[in-house]
Amino acid sequence: MRRITWLKKLFQKKPAQKTSSRRPGESGQGLVELAISLIVILILLAGIVDISRTITIKMQLQDAAEEGVVYAMAFPHNCTQIQQRVLQNLTKVKSATLASAVITYNNVDCVSATGDVKGQLIKVTIANSFPVSMPFLGTVIGSARTIQVDAKGVVIRN
Repeated sequence: MRRITWLKKLFQKKPAQKTSSRRPGESGQGLVELAISLIVILILLAGIVDISRTITIKMQLQDAAEEGVVYAMAFPHNCTQIQQRVLQNLTKVKSATLASAVITYNNVDCVSATGDVKGQLIKVTIANSFPVSMPFLGTVIGSARTIQVDAKGVVIRN
């Protein structure tokens, strides 16, 4: 019998004791820490998104410039057609225009280049304005950055 009462006491529920590890004046500290760290994390995340957008647009511009060089190597005197070929590859870059692409043969503008251009260096340069979407970074480096890429090749036929 003694054993049963001892077991009952052992497994009997005891009322929960209130223990608080908080000191007076620390009631909102966790919320303030969360708010501050969340702001820092969101700023870093916005910066990562901006950098990835910049890299993506630069890769698209580089691809379009290389496509223009490949076309210009075979058809060097069709300046407008080369620009159109570049612009077709820039369908996802909204601010790209024909004036964005500059074609030169040995540092001479495509329109001015006449005669035999076989074996000459051709260069397609694309410049595009890129808006910075991160608010704090935009105030430091400016609201827009210019991304410029170029591709070079040698004309293989006249």
